[in-house]
Amino acid sequence: MTFPRNKQTSRYAARPGGRSSVPSLPTDRDLFEGLEKTPLQTISRTLSNVDSAETTISNVEYLGSYNNVNSSSPTIIVPGSPREWLGREAGYKVSKDEGLHFVDQSAFRFPNAPMLPLFAAVETLAPAGSFAWSDVDFVTDRNNLRKLLRWIGGTTAEGFPPKDFRIDLQLAGKTTVLMGRWEKRTREGNTYAGYGFNFERASARNAKGCEDSTGHHRIVRYDLNDLNIVVRFEVDAFVPGLSPAATSKGGDVDDLVAQLAGTSLASKGATTLDSRFGIKIRRAGTQVPQEALAELTTRSEKSINLNQFDWKETYPQLFLSQTPHHYLGIHRFGTFVRIVHRNIRSPDQALQDAARQLKPNFSKLHAVLNKIAQLVVDNGSDGRLSLVCHEGQLKVFKRTRADGLLPREVLKMFD
Repeated sequence: MTFPRNKQTSRYAARPGGRSSVPSLPTDRDLFEGLEKTPLQTISRTLSNVDSAETTISNVEYLGSYNNVNSSSPTIIVPGSPREWLGREAGYKVSKDEGLHFVDQSAFRFPNAPMLPLFAAVETLAPAGSFAWSDVDFVTDRNNLRKLLRWIGGTTAEGFPPKDFRIDLQLAGKTTVLMGRWEKRTREGNTYAGYGFNFERASARNAKGCEDSTGHHRIVRYDLNDLNIVVRFEVDAFVPGLSPAATSKGGDVDDLVAQLAGTSLASKGATTLDSRFGIKIRRAGTQVPQEALAELTTRSEKSINLNQFDWKETYPQLFLSQTPHHYLGIHRFGTFVRIVHRNIRSPDQALQDAARQLKPNFSKLHAVLNKIAQLVVDNGSDGRLSLVCHEGQLKVFKRTRADGLLPREVLKMFD
């Protein structure tokens, strides 16, 4: 789900309800909690190691996916499924969003190790030991990459400095960098009275076996030029009936989704229970082709007429997860008068202009990741570093506690 900048939130955490039904929330975490007072260094936007070659993403591979559910014990549905896009004609009306929404559902459900369900899903679907984690350069959420890109850009579309953010880092094995998402809160009230979540509910439906899902995450591996990256990201919906595009290292997974193309991708109900790393696994859902993934966005008719659509914020979201489809619901006080579909490779002028203008920033992102990797490797397996962007400056701090991002049994997979 994409929201206007400075009004951004995430997956819904509760059914719509009156304001009185919104419970009190914990106070926000401090950006500098658990960090040493003096930074190790400041990272400059003026980088000396920027590759002149275009930064591209290639060799995209599906590794795993899962849905979160409300449960008394940590539980995910694997492979799960995104919600199925219904393709409704414009003209339907939805009510305003109310209640609580997730900012970071992984941190809410797995507070001690928010990255853990990523590994549980991949290891559930892959034959034991078949994926070479030690060959990976970075394991991260897409959210972290987007935050770094905003910092690289320097200012928002409104001319403000990038929002403060933090990313916790840890070395796994000899060369793999774990990038842990950090948020000041895991849930928040709906301070921006928009229609995005109810648009999603009205425009897509939960897949069979995933009826109690509270959100779908997908894990892919790709090459960002020479960097081998595993990325987790949320998926709003999938478009049924689309054949997957050929990818260069898909293996058996791509063979499977090719067989499924043209059939109902929401056909499998719950089957068995399993467990990985202390997380209960419900086997249900269907692996969805990469070419079927969709991002859903809403804007008011008035704002679109005045400002058009800001692809500089949304294009990186699609690019960094290789999500091909984008549906923009344009509403008039909650009545969706137009639904505009674009493909990331479409000749849409505004989209392609943004893609071209952002190329230097993607090259800088590649350079920043290389710098981060060197810092983490130099600090060794016992090092605990954090990136903190505060008032537009990106600094590196040591953490004061030795707590890691993953339990030892998972870290062993990188040895």
